[in-house]
Amino acid sequence: MRYAPRVVRKLHSILVPVDGSAPAKRAAALAATLADGTEAVVTLLYVDVPESKTKGRATREREALETFKEATRAFGKGAIEARLVTRTGEPGPTILEVASELEPDLLIIGRRGVGRMRALVLGSVSEHVLANAPCPVTVVK
Repeated sequence: MRYAPRVVRKLHSILVPVDGSAPAKRAAALAATLADGTEAVVTLLYVDVPESKTKGRATREREALETFKEATRAFGKGAIEARLVTRTGEPGPTILEVASELEPDLLIIGRRGVGRMRALVLGSVSEHVLANAPCPVTVVK
């Protein structure tokens, strides 16, 4: 099947929010697979949630670095360029803000499956991002 040049385009940048969860690690692994052998830069985004401000700054920074380290394990020893970004805020809006700033070709986000009741009350971050992102989104379970 042939695709119109405007439909198929090379990935230059991929944004992956990471939080240490298994779905986020799978999202990072998918980004690594897609970026492997291309010039795509993978940006890993860690959102420091406001409630975690009760923890010391050093503890929060250590958690962010550990999350980045776990996510980049999926990259193996390839030549994938990764950027690490940390922001403070509510996850959904913060992810959308960074996506608007960076203008990635693709955003890959893990879906944690918080359950119907909790998603109805609190909302699902992945659904919020999917509905409002300024770029294509892939949701990984």
